[in-house]
Amino acid sequence: MAADALFSQAAEGAYDLVVAMYHDQALIALKMHAHEEVVNMTIGLPFPRVSPGHGTAFDLAFQPHRVRLGPTEAAMEMLLGLVKSFPKVYN
Repeated sequence: MAADALFSQAAEGAYDLVVAMYHDQALIALKMHAHEEVVNMTIGLPFPRVSPGHGTAFDLAFQPHRVRLGPTEAAMEMLLGLVKSFPKVYN
């Protein structure tokens, strides 16, 4: 399925989850729709790994007046949800 069609349908609620093989294949479309809420999750690891969709944001690291916490909060909420939902896997 073409990424533009898939992400349009997902944004309308047709899917609960979209799995993409490549970073830019997914995150560009997601950032256009909901930049503050995008969370990048790596699957297949023996531990939960999530990060804000914007990446490391090193360019903002020493400019606290420009930092927005929404993306980090979204990543932390997803991480806590994973740990609570799968305690035997992640504890």
